[in-house]
Amino acid sequence: MVNENEEKIMEIIAEVFEVQKDQVTRDKSFVNDFKAKSIKIIEMCATLEDEFDIEIDMEDARRNATVGEAIDYTLGLIATNK
Repeated sequence: MVNENEEKIMEIIAEVFEVQKDQVTRDKSFVNDFKAKSIKIIEMCATLEDEFDIEIDMEDARRNATVGEAIDYTLGLIATNK
């Protein structure tokens, strides 16, 4: 079951990478499936930071190869920020 924050993260990813929301699944690779470039990763991180009032370490962000990894990382930051 997808919680509200996970749903919002997936919406942001779909918007930033200009794909349909139903294409954003936990197993998708940013590079292989969404052809992500560094600028898009930065844009995604900035949007997530603004939306959830968190601070994302760019080195950590680069290690998140899949949507699922990015979701788990972001949810962890949200949980520690409360």
